This record gives sequence, C-alpha cells and structure tokens, in this order.
Amino acid sequence: SFNGTGKVITGISSGDDTVFGVVVQSDMKIVAAGTSTEPNGNFALARYNTNGSLDTSFGGTGIVITASGGDAQCTSVALQADGKIAVAGYSLNGSNNDFTVARYLSDSGTYSGIFPAVEFVFGTAIGSNYSIEASFDLTNWATIEANISGTGGLISRLYSIRGQAKRFFRSHQN
Repeated sequence: SFNGTGKVITGISSGDDTVFGVVVQSDMKIVAAGTSTEPNGNFALARYNTNGSLDTSFGGTGIVITASGGDAQCTSVALQADGKIAVAGYSLNGSNNDFTVARYLSDSGTYSGIFPAVEFVFGTAIGSNYSIEASFDLTNWATIEANISGTGGLISRLYSIRGQAKRFFRSHQN
C-alpha cells in the first residue's frame, strides 16, 4: 500500500512547505508541486514511487527545489504530452508579483533543455503594454522583449532554450 498508511508527509525545508498541485505520470509515479518557504519562497517538486517512497532518480533525492532568491510561489502543475512537467506560479520582481513558468524533465527532474524552444503564453488587457523578462535563477531578470501591446487576449511567444540548464519567463505590465 501507499506508505503503509495511505498517506505520506514530506518535509522539504525547515520552514513551511505547501503543495498546490499533483499529477500522476504514465508510470503511476506521483509528482507533487508547490512551495518551500525556507529561506524564501521557492518552487518545490517531489516525486513518489507507487509505494509512497521518494523516487531518488528524480533530482537525486526525490525532491527538486528551484531557489528564487526572493519570494516565489508555485501554484499549479501539469504534464505535457511528452511527459515533461510544467509548473507555474508567481515571483516577486521587487515591488509586485509576476507570472513565472518552469519546465522539468520527467525522468530526472532537471529543467528541459532538449528542445530548442519553449512557448510562453500570457494574458493581456487592451490598452496596456507589456514586457517579457527571462531569468536563469528567479533572482536576476533581464528584459528580452518590450513594448508589447495588450490585445485583451492571450499572447504567445517562442523563445530558444538551447544549451541552457534552466530558464524562466515572466510577463510584466508596464
């Protein structure tokens, strides 16, 4: 049975740890995604074997933490058709929160750099201007596109991730 009790409690850090989403992979392993607040908000993923034990082939310990260097919250998780794990949430840009997305390989928990590009989609308001920023560590952000006019709908952009261990994107309303 699952951990012999039907439940598993996993401490990610010495602070508060919160799960916001769970997906079951095709091999029946469970991926839980959420936030670890120690020392600041970080994206956190844990993968469990069918018996409830941590899957140590995922990140080496069964746990993957993406440190933000600031306040970040992972609020959702999904599996792509190719099995990769996509997570989304928000991160503090210094004065307010911005949309943040990350993608991980399903077999090892490392960020996917196999495909040469990632699609970034964000919602907009009519009459507003937006910029898109990229980061490798959720702390240092660089504007990669500016002066995007809002349409009142979704805007999609394709960005290269070739040769990069991990890359995060966020939109910012100017």
